[in-house]
Amino acid sequence: DLNRAIHAGQTATRELAADHPDRSAVLSIHGAALHRRFEHSHNDADFTGAISAWRAAAGMGNARASTRVRAALAWASAAATSGHWNLAADGYSVAAELLPVLAWHGVSRSSRMALLSRSTGISGDAGACALSGGRRNDALALVDQCRGILWSQLLDLRGDLASLRKVAPGLADRMTFVRTALDTPM
Repeated sequence: DLNRAIHAGQTATRELAADHPDRSAVLSIHGAALHRRFEHSHNDADFTGAISAWRAAAGMGNARASTRVRAALAWASAAATSGHWNLAADGYSVAAELLPVLAWHGVSRSSRMALLSRSTGISGDAGACALSGGRRNDALALVDQCRGILWSQLLDLRGDLASLRKVAPGLADRMTFVRTALDTPM
């Protein structure tokens, strides 16, 4: 059954146009089937094929962000489980880069927080894999990249306080104080 599933995944991948938005999901499922077979056979070609499929799925810019993030996380998890720390860190890095796309500004703040809460643990796993792979500098950058998404979005939305100052000058002064505090390095 697993071999038939892999064959069906190969066929579906070949027949879908390279820019078809569902191709990412098909690649991700195909990667999962290859990885399942790798777990049974320990054939390195299946492992490499799974990582390749997930990497391609995560890289499809026209696919759903959630599908792309799941593919990057599958790639990272499979690599980490097999002790390929740098490959896992690369997968987590792609997932981290996709998190702002997943929680884009067009979604309400509560929805963004809910979407990001499903991705808890990415920063710690990313940092751990980078450290295990000897990439100390990347470890801190990955952790910061993951945990700073909402903050960076909030900072991007900062606008002119002139309208607020007209209505509530005290609040505008407080906002200016808080902005300055946030912008001041510790």
